[in-house]
Formats: sequence, structure tokens, C-alpha cells
Amino acid sequence: MTQSNSRPRWTFFLALALATVALRLAPQWIVRLQSNGFDMSSVKFPWGFTTAIAVGLFAGSRIRNLPQALGLTLGIQLVGDLLIGLMAGDLSQGLTMGLIPVYISYTLIALLGRPLGDARLNKVASWFAVGGTSLLAPTLFFVLTNLAVWAAPHAGVRMYPTTLMGLLDCFEAAIPFSNYFVPTVVGSFLLFSPLGISLATKGHEIAPANDPV
Repeated sequence: MTQSNSRPRWTFFLALALATVALRLAPQWIVRLQSNGFDMSSVKFPWGFTTAIAVGLFAGSRIRNLPQALGLTLGIQLVGDLLIGLMAGDLSQGLTMGLIPVYISYTLIALLGRPLGDARLNKVASWFAVGGTSLLAPTLFFVLTNLAVWAAPHAGVRMYPTTLMGLLDCFEAAIPFSNYFVPTVVGSFLLFSPLGISLATKGHEIAPANDPV
């Protein structure tokens, strides 16, 4: 089996992280410009439009050191949450107990990306594998985060009855905020393209002497 000695190019991943955080903060800035408060309903924006899931998959794939991959993936979320809280003048706006399912989801997303970093896929990951994973990851995020909304009370108030109909109502209400499928699929194909992989890594693949070349 081939192995890889490629290493992540941290300047590229930092640029990805900054762009992802900036995209997440964009609607918050719009809210601030359009209103005195943070009335999200006053802003016409595709809520949930984010490349964070694609970046999490890519980080899990290309950063073979798992703590570093998780650190980057979760760090993007944490920085975004802190900045949202600072912009609102109340950190609780960004950091709440309700974010635990979000962080769990992103941990699993980074782990989903691990097989895409297999040395046999190092140059160009299988497009079939990338496509399937880029659909599975946002679906996982949708299901886990909305299951948590349905199952747990928010600020002491239960938003949906703990019935099947309540769960379906919760999923239906979440659809307008689930604009992360398209940027995840498009972002994944771009990041896992030959150009994306070459920008993200340095070094080259090697094959052990006992492997056929």
C-alpha cells in the first residue's frame, strides 16, 4: 500500500478558516447595518450558507494529525461564535449550551473526511467518494442539530412536543435555515480537486520498496 509524506500547508488552511469565518459573520454585519438590534428576521440572507462543513471534511482528510484536524475544524466554529457574541455585546449570543450538538456534528464531520485522505486517493480523491461524503456530512449536521432542538428545551421552554409529529415539524421548520448543502458539495469538489489538494499540501507520496510501482 502506498503511503504519503505530504504535510498540510498551514497558510492555505488559515486562509480557508478566515474566509469561512468571514462568510459566517456576513449576515451578522448586515443585521447590524440594517437594525439597531440583532433581529435576524429583518435580514434577507440564505441562513446557514456556509463552507464550514466542506472545510471540516477537507481538514479531516488532509491534516493527518487528528488533534490538529479537529482543532482547525472546531476552532473555526469557536472563533465565529465568539465574534458573534462580541458583535452582539453579549457572549451568550454566540456561546450557548445549544451549540454542543453543533460541535459534536463538526467533530464527526472531520472524522468523515479521514477516509478521503487515504494514500490511494492522495492526488485526486475518488469523485464518487467526495460526492457521497459531501452529501452525507450536511445531512448528518441537519439531523443531529435538529434532533437536539426537538429533544431538549431551549431556555427552559420546549419548542416542539416529543412526538413523531413534533420531530417532523422541527425538521420542516429547519429547512429554510439549511442552505449548507450546496456550498458543501461545491466546496468539497473544489477543495478535493487537483488544484485544491496541491494548494493544501506540500511534500509528495512515497511507496515502500516492497510495493509494486
